[in-house]
Amino acid sequence: MDRRNLLLAAAASPLAALAAGSADADDSPAPTRTVLESALGFGFGGGYAWKGTGVPRDVEHGGKVILRADRDTTYCCGYTFAVFVEAARRLGRLKGVDADALRAAQRVWYGATGDGDETERQCALAVEAAGGSAVKWKDARPGDFAQIWRRTRKPSGHSVVFLAWAYERKERIGITYLSSQKSTDGIGFRTEFFAGSGVQGGTVDPKRVYLGTLG
Repeated sequence: MDRRNLLLAAAASPLAALAAGSADADDSPAPTRTVLESALGFGFGGGYAWKGTGVPRDVEHGGKVILRADRDTTYCCGYTFAVFVEAARRLGRLKGVDADALRAAQRVWYGATGDGDETERQCALAVEAAGGSAVKWKDARPGDFAQIWRRTRKPSGHSVVFLAWAYERKERIGITYLSSQKSTDGIGFRTEFFAGSGVQGGTVDPKRVYLGTLG
């Protein structure tokens, strides 16, 4: 059994506690709408810096601080993890989940475990392991989470809340999302285009876009 299946199936895995917590969750309102409401609740801007935890405010659970916010700055996986925790809490997905399980989810979310698949898929895999599911491109909805990678001289990734695909005529050429990045000085909307789409400056690798949903 590979590591991903172990995360999803093994009762001993801390992440399994998150998946188990989803069994008794109240799935109304729709999870994707709750994710969007949670994402928008953090506001916009606020400064960007690739340092510290990247979360827009302290992430707490069970009376313990999971991540302490850095003053005046965020970055992508910190922002999206804070959105995930807020949405999961509102949906009842954190009932019975202890702080250690949430910390384990955070390490996968940030790609900090050293495992190849976790480092590649990050938030998309963490959402799946926490009782959500992987999403095919054709089924993507606003409020899903996505991990994208760029074809640049020094390859870079980005953790985002998916909003829509960008199209030219009927061809999918990019992705519109909400995240924290330098170009928006913190939290904001952005569209990036696929490498090979014909759009100048398009660098997103269409073979390395991974989606996951709490729905």
